[in-house]
Amino acid sequence: MKLIIQPFGNVPKEVLRNLAEDLGIFKAECQIKKPADIPMDAYNSRRQQYRSEILLSLCSRLDGDKILGITNVDLFAEPLNFVFGQAEIGGRASIISTARLPHPNQSVFRERIIKEAIHELGHTFGLVHCDNSRCVMYFSNSLADTDYKRKEYCKKCIDVMSRDWIPIQK
Repeated sequence: MKLIIQPFGNVPKEVLRNLAEDLGIFKAECQIKKPADIPMDAYNSRRQQYRSEILLSLCSRLDGDKILGITNVDLFAEPLNFVFGQAEIGGRASIISTARLPHPNQSVFRERIIKEAIHELGHTFGLVHCDNSRCVMYFSNSLADTDYKRKEYCKKCIDVMSRDWIPIQK
């Protein structure tokens, strides 16, 4: 299995290395691609944000079993004010943004990134939002939600996932 990490824009190399390391919980070869430019048509000047579906579409064109795009620009998807990420339910492509995840403590920042990555990848495995507020598939409406939930799938979500992708449990 191959998991591609595709940075868009100027994502720090340390963030990419940490993400690839943390995604080692999946049974996949993780490959970081060279950064790609963010298309100008993704920017909405009225909102001063970028349309997540445009970056998601670019991810879906890449080769790999699963693709995780990552950017540091603020994303939105109608009708929401912002999104931490977006994914194709049961597809291959997902995208996350670090724009709203920063924290003075770098370990908290890293934890937020991996939670959002695991969440969006969960959608590509066919998972929908979970009602368990501790499950990584719980919908994060705020950073408080992201900080509260764990970075693991609950038993109910694991039972739905493909056996080829079930993460290594600690």
